[in-house]
Amino acid sequence: MNLKVRGKLILGFFVVALVLAAAVGSTIWKVNDIAGISDRIVDLRTPTSAASQRMLNNIGADPDNMILGLSWDLCARAALATINKIA
Repeated sequence: MNLKVRGKLILGFFVVALVLAAAVGSTIWKVNDIAGISDRIVDLRTPTSAASQRMLNNIGADPDNMILGLSWDLCARAALATINKIA
């Protein structure tokens, strides 16, 4: 293949443009994947973690004390309902 300087420059430009287009396409694809993972963390994992933490915070309530026992039961049921609704 005997190309003149002009042909080599044009061919080189198209090769670089093709590599750049592939890199941009790959980046856009990966950013969309990361956005999906981020949305899942915000919409599912964070509320589930918060509800679980509320349940753990109420484990230390004194079950012999009627008011604290009822408080623990209500908080635990609310947190469990949140977890079940999310999952």
